[in-house]
Amino acid sequence: MSNNYSASRSCRLLFVAALLLVLNAHTVLAQTAFTYQGRLNDGASPANGTYDLQFKVFDALTGGAQQGATVTRAGVQVADGIFTVELDFGGAVFDGSARFLQIEVKKPADASYTVLAPRQKVTATPYAVRSLSAATADTATNAANATNAANLTGALAGDVSGTQGATVVGGLQGRAVAGVTPTNGDVLKFNTANNRWEPGTGPSGPAGAQGAKGLNWRGAWSAATNYATDDAVSFNGASWIAKQPTLNVTPVEGADWTIVAQQGNTGATGAQGRREIPAQPAQPARKAPSG
Repeated sequence: MSNNYSASRSCRLLFVAALLLVLNAHTVLAQTAFTYQGRLNDGASPANGTYDLQFKVFDALTGGAQQGATVTRAGVQVADGIFTVELDFGGAVFDGSARFLQIEVKKPADASYTVLAPRQKVTATPYAVRSLSAATADTATNAANATNAANLTGALAGDVSGTQGATVVGGLQGRAVAGVTPTNGDVLKFNTANNRWEPGTGPSGPAGAQGAKGLNWRGAWSAATNYATDDAVSFNGASWIAKQPTLNVTPVEGADWTIVAQQGNTGATGAQGRREIPAQPAQPARKAPSG
């Protein structure tokens, strides 16, 4: 290969993988570095051997101004056209604006580099280094102490007032909430008369189905009493229910009455108990007559 290395010999650099961001929390250098992998063709064949590479960042696809310093990687090993290098342009280069990577290549014995075209647009992956400056974010001047929100300051507005750790909800949808202690089962209801939210009982549910009709106890049966259907009486030790309105009809099983609870038979007589004989008072002793 001659020293007159040029782009006309079709030395081209192609992307074969996305840029890989490599972060290291200990140093800023490692935090802004990323690994770049590319493919280098020498003519129509994949390149093999040692090459010197230079990398520059511009703010335009053509022309434009270089951003940051030139990064040179000498003695890069290329195998079957594949090479890998680590690049670090610093975090200031990637400020959110469009950036384009220009790559230049030469053999170690060549006197000058060949610029490969076109420049490659830097996409989202390397732009992750911008998050390294979040400690001094563009508009986060007042969030300097908000790491854990422990030092949140400033007045709260709207329905919430107070300070961090002692906030008070004083309204809901822009309407006041009454300072009334709720009781068990209360819900929050809006009182239009007072124009505020207040605790109160919830709305009543629908009425349940009517239960079966019960009995109407009328006491002992009387021939002079008018009885209605389902009236209940007692008669001869049993309980009866009127099946229809009735007057002066003695309760017996039939069209007018039906028995509910019948008096049982008289139980057996118990064993004869022992009779207690009252104690008699003691009689005074009699004196024997004298001779």
